[in-house]
Amino acid sequence: MNSSIELSKSTRLIVWSVSDDDYYSRLLKLTIDEILSITQIYHLEISKPNICSTEIIKLIDKLPALDSLKIFSLNLLESIFANFYEHDLYMVANKNNINKVYLVKMNAIEEVYFLIRLCPRMTYLKVNLIDNIDYEVFLKDLLMKINNDYNQYLRSLCLYIPTTNNEMINKLQDMINHEKLFHHFTIKLEFDNNMLYLQWK
Repeated sequence: MNSSIELSKSTRLIVWSVSDDDYYSRLLKLTIDEILSITQIYHLEISKPNICSTEIIKLIDKLPALDSLKIFSLNLLESIFANFYEHDLYMVANKNNINKVYLVKMNAIEEVYFLIRLCPRMTYLKVNLIDNIDYEVFLKDLLMKINNDYNQYLRSLCLYIPTTNNEMINKLQDMINHEKLFHHFTIKLEFDNNMLYLQWK
């Protein structure tokens, strides 16, 4: 495991590599226990590409004071193994208080759904979309899921979209109004950095 600690008012743990062998697991537990004997960890940043969803669950379970989570990219567990970690996912989701999540590189919408399940008290979600994603379909599916699941916490979405324009904003507004997803919402587009901000009540 490679990691760095910044001791401050809000301590951040940055993890660069993750392994699932027993030696690593013991080393990780000892390292985290040693850190927690000095200070709480409020922010977890995982820089390792394609970290497995089971490893994220294990890490969050060891860090009860987490407020924010940043993941470079995610690899969801194959469905044939899903039953082995559903219980752990449920338990960790019920007790963590993570409210800010940032997925640096999204490959499939299921990754976002997983993070919403894992962090049910999330109020802010930031996702960088890749070029081959159908942005309109992604936004429609995501917003409808948030609305249909009666998510009472998530109220702010920030998306990096490589190609943004005013027409996209107009279509998004029309879709939200047509589907009656939100009564009060604001959309802001920053052309200089291709960021779309959506907030609702």
